[in-house]
Amino acid sequence: MFWGFDDVSIFKEGFAAVQKDGKCGYINTKGEQIIECKFDDAYYFNEGFARVQKDGKCGYINTKGCFVIFDESKNEIEVFDKVIDRSNNTFYLSRLGDKFGLLDEKFNVVIKNSIYGKFDVLQRINETTFLIKIAERELFVDSEGNFR
Repeated sequence: MFWGFDDVSIFKEGFAAVQKDGKCGYINTKGEQIIECKFDDAYYFNEGFARVQKDGKCGYINTKGCFVIFDESKNEIEVFDKVIDRSNNTFYLSRLGDKFGLLDEKFNVVIKNSIYGKFDVLQRINETTFLIKIAERELFVDSEGNFR
């Protein structure tokens, strides 16, 4: 055991994948756990991203441990906070810089990253309209991020 982990890989880009109790995460060169052990498998960081596997699905994370996707302009969009609306539809809150948006369960953009502030998804009304809660207010928003 090394630094309290069951296994530690070599360092790449200042991070090493670690394993504890069957789950993988990452430490920095000081041995500090930077990304919690929550993945089923973890690979080396390369150009700021690492491939991971969780619940049978593969994806990429950034150095903060957030799953990421890239839009058509090659912008890095962080994917976090799985949310389920009143009708049991699954979505993922996303962030590009300081603006938030929403992805469907296949990681397609359903609300562009144009909303300043984290929000809750209450209900999908139709293909282009959602009822969200932001700053204690319930508002309708379209897929472009415009409030109605």
